[in-house]
Amino acid sequence: MSTDDIKQQSPDSTEIFRMPSADATVPDLMAQQKPAHP
Repeated sequence: MSTDDIKQQSPDSTEIFRMPSADATVPDLMAQQKPAHP
């Protein structure tokens, strides 16, 4: 039972972290830092 709970939460946590706008935030920060650093 413990393995099933961890296995279902492992993929869920990874998919949620991969699906968030983290990819849109990384380029956003880099794009804003590029002009800030001439």
